[in-house]
Amino acid sequence: MYRLIIIDDDSGTSNNLGNYFPWEEHSFQVVGKFYDGYSAYQFLLENQVDLVLSDIKMPVMDGIELARLLNEQKRKEKIIFISGYKDFEYAQKAMEFGVSYYCLKPVTYREIKQKLSNIRQLLEQDKNRTDSILMVSDEQLCIQKKQVRKIKDYVKADYKDVTLDKIADYMKMNPSYLSRYFKENAGVNLFHYITCIRMKKALEFLQNEEYRTIYEISEKVGYSNSVSFTKTFRKQYGVTPSQYRNKFTCITADKEYEE
Repeated sequence: MYRLIIIDDDSGTSNNLGNYFPWEEHSFQVVGKFYDGYSAYQFLLENQVDLVLSDIKMPVMDGIELARLLNEQKRKEKIIFISGYKDFEYAQKAMEFGVSYYCLKPVTYREIKQKLSNIRQLLEQDKNRTDSILMVSDEQLCIQKKQVRKIKDYVKADYKDVTLDKIADYMKMNPSYLSRYFKENAGVNLFHYITCIRMKKALEFLQNEEYRTIYEISEKVGYSNSVSFTKTFRKQYGVTPSQYRNKFTCITADKEYEE
């Protein structure tokens, strides 16, 4: 059921339209009746409706000003003007501010019925368009997650020798694009991620007495220079590999990079 409000300073017109027209037969429900544009605007700031059925000449705020404000804010409500003024300037302003239809009083049952049918079609088209966009967005998000997972799995499997070019070749992406893509969708710089995975593996090797020297462990995680490895390890964990091995075996890798 689509939601609509009626705005007319003539209470007779407002009440007749609100109470006696069979709105629900046309898939609409009246959720508010107002006698000036300002009251209606305050309501719209807090509530979402699908259709605004409004007079033009009203106190406090007229229909043209209301349509202008809604148009400026890129609101989605459809608007039908029902006015006793056959004025080209009003009609021109109505079109400028995105008003769907301009009807002259007295408006007939048949005319309202036809306009509602047209509005309902427009609303259904908008809904289908929105649903399609959301569906595409969900599909894209799913693909992005799979791609990020694929990159992460590759890094974990080849952490010693992994390079940006190797990952780019594996993913069939340009290296620069790959780096940007990973940052945007994983929320972390790719080189930082690789470093964290290497440091996590370094913790494991440091806990294994089979690997006796820091140089040996640095090579195992992709560092040919043990000084560079030590510097990176200390930056990551606040202690050197030797200090960790001797005193700080309680240090664990960041959970963020265990996924």
